[in-house]
Amino acid sequence: MVLLDQMPLNMFRGQPESFSTEAQSREVAGRAIERGLDQSLPDNQKAFLYLPYMHSEALVDQDRSVELFERAGLRENLRWAKHHRGIVRRFGRFPHRNAILGRESTPDEIEWLASPDSFNPTSLFTTRPPPRCSTRMTTSWPTKQPLLNEIARSSIPASSGIVSSVMSRPKSG
Repeated sequence: MVLLDQMPLNMFRGQPESFSTEAQSREVAGRAIERGLDQSLPDNQKAFLYLPYMHSEALVDQDRSVELFERAGLRENLRWAKHHRGIVRRFGRFPHRNAILGRESTPDEIEWLASPDSFNPTSLFTTRPPPRCSTRMTTSWPTKQPLLNEIARSSIPASSGIVSSVMSRPKSG
């Protein structure tokens, strides 16, 4: 999940490519959840498995995000899941992505983005840092494409079998 959901968001921050693997991350997460693999994960790993639903602009995915975090008892994540769902419920998308994706913002979105209620990733945690957050992940990486190429050439997914086993195994039960 980190490779499909978090890496592109951080490697390509401010670029359309940062959202390019969202559907794939939800597909892998969905298959893992269908098989009950999330039940054996510690809470911090479970949260990463559920994040692709929070990052989706589809309301059905937002509802699933809230349900998953609620069912797991991950209260801090649940708070942010509800916040994200509220944005998608109100606008049908995340307005803060509009400029990145070349979408025109509506007057309501522009007003909301300028308000203290808006989702502003740079100021979300002004009073305290999020748990287990590395400041290195929020800094700009000097060379993004070589790193992405290295990840693409990497044998991590193939050798670990994690992605292939989740994608290919039939549903149990």
